[in-house]
Amino acid sequence: MWSRPPRNAPVARFPRRAILLWATLISLGIGLIEFGLPLDNFLRTLRNTARSHPASGEVVIIAIDDRSIDTLDKWPWPRTRYAEIIDSLRDLGA
Repeated sequence: MWSRPPRNAPVARFPRRAILLWATLISLGIGLIEFGLPLDNFLRTLRNTARSHPASGEVVIIAIDDRSIDTLDKWPWPRTRYAEIIDSLRDLGA
């Protein structure tokens, strides 16, 4: 296992595995008690405030009704069908 450094050995020769073990244990302990959660919440709020902008109000909601599904007799639709619908909506100004 690990051997203790001699008493006259410099501190820099302390086994790296012990440092890694202690760092891992401390990190796990801090993570389990969620010590950094308030800081994380504060930084998230700060980020959201900095990136806020007014909503445009230009939202379009499109519903695909049963009649449309029955017309094509195939569900789920292929991606090309969705692309055609989006292109048509864009041409109509949506």
